[in-house]
Amino acid sequence: MLLPPAHAWTKSQRCLIAGAVLLVSIAVGTLIYQYERYHRGPAEDSIYGTWQDLTAAIDSAICFQFKPDHTVLYLLRGADDLTMLAKGRWYVGGEKIYFWLKDILTDEQIFVIWRIEEIQPNELTVRYLDYLPTRYIRVELNHRSDLTNGAAIEPRQGLRKLAGGATTG
Repeated sequence: MLLPPAHAWTKSQRCLIAGAVLLVSIAVGTLIYQYERYHRGPAEDSIYGTWQDLTAAIDSAICFQFKPDHTVLYLLRGADDLTMLAKGRWYVGGEKIYFWLKDILTDEQIFVIWRIEEIQPNELTVRYLDYLPTRYIRVELNHRSDLTNGAAIEPRQGLRKLAGGATTG
């Protein structure tokens, strides 16, 4: 053995060990900072707003409205009306968006995970499960309903198909 079990550390050995621990702590802190700053994924405020599915539809479109208080509304946008199908909570973690939706008529709950493929100021491409990527565009809902609290949106029929083709109700 190099050092017997009853070895007394010298002052220089203790300083060397303390310095090594300090250097390793600084290196780990720097790596964590670099990851959080440059590789973590989009900031939450880039998700805020209303996103409309670009999947072709004749007279309606599916929209998700992500609010700063972490509530999400699942909306059906028709030619003349806006219908809330579900509401819930959302969270962005890394390259994924997690949200829990609750059908407003049946109280059925669903947990959805989107993987963010690409995000631009007015376009969002996500993948749900192993389906093809789905594109969303940022839209402004100019409707007579007050969307700030969701009170004026009329409920109708429950959950429909989520982006990516998953049937939810």
